[in-house]
Amino acid sequence: MTPEEIKREAHKKRHGKNINFTLSLNQKEQEKLRARTAAAGAPTRSAYIKYRVFDIDYTPSYRGPVVKADPALIRQLSWIGNNINQIARACNQSRGLSPEQAASIYASLALIAEEIETLSEVARQ
Repeated sequence: MTPEEIKREAHKKRHGKNINFTLSLNQKEQEKLRARTAAAGAPTRSAYIKYRVFDIDYTPSYRGPVVKADPALIRQLSWIGNNINQIARACNQSRGLSPEQAASIYASLALIAEEIETLSEVARQ
């Protein structure tokens, strides 16, 4: 298989064989659809339309409230994630780590885990 064929197959697996359908609505129609979707308890407008047109049942789902997070906290978590990725990349690229290097990496990961726990506690307050 060529790389292009592999890419197409991976796309099919991710997206299935569904075909997108576009529906143009004016502002009033969009508001009406949004209101009816919410009133029916449909998880998405697409699910509501499928239910109404094809009688495809959906299980109404409850979406909990969105928790607001401090942008500085998100930035810190992003930096931590980047550091973890760099450590993992370094470990995967160098097969023969000395015991001292392995201990140093383990200690770094332990510190990162402590920082994440501290940030998690701060976020819960």
